Amino acid sequence: ELLSGAALRVCYYLDTPRTVTELARRADVHRSTVHRALAPLQHRGIIYQTDDGAYALNDGFEQLSTFARELAHQVHRQTVEEQTDTYTILWESLDEFLVQTPTELTEEHFIPTGPDQFQRYGLPLLARDRRHYLYSETAGDLSPEMLCCHMLVIDSGARAQSYCLLLLSHVDIDRDELRAQATKYGVEDVVDELCTYLDTSGDQRMSQLPEWEDFQELAEEYEVTL
Repeated sequence: ELLSGAALRVCYYLDTPRTVTELARRADVHRSTVHRALAPLQHRGIIYQTDDGAYALNDGFEQLSTFARELAHQVHRQTVEEQTDTYTILWESLDEFLVQTPTELTEEHFIPTGPDQFQRYGLPLLARDRRHYLYSETAGDLSPEMLCCHMLVIDSGARAQSYCLLLLSHVDIDRDELRAQATKYGVEDVVDELCTYLDTSGDQRMSQLPEWEDFQELAEEYEVTL
């Protein structure tokens, strides 16, 4: 009874102490909904409020967040197994997941993403025998900001990062939206490095990023203006 509805959504994101504002944003509910979900849990000693105003699970109840995540994972597995037997879930949240499979998935909530979607922006990449999909019942069309982050979840190697650099250079990117998506998918550090690399014309680069001259040659090959 305590873990029904919004309370389960909130517990999913209590793997670490979070404020009401952060819980509302991550669970995609109103702050008032979070307060209503937290109140009975706090009254029964399941959660407590830290000195800085965040909410956390009390000792002995940490497994509630794990339970919520395992339940969501089971639902995701059932959803994709209705379409294919061969798959790998690469990332997941409460309501969405990113899946890799050799099978073409045609159900409406499976949104194609990954390397082969770069051709939508005039960047044809070599297609492999693996397909990638974002399962979401609420997401709209695949944005370049989402595609960049999906690519880094799928493969964060040097080649994938170079392709993301091409995309970020070629398309009008909303930096705030890019960072929001990067935080959502857990690739914010890599995205910050890519943005710094472009902003400094390669003067500040991490080891996996190409020398600026090499990236210029790659950009010319794909007819991308830097």
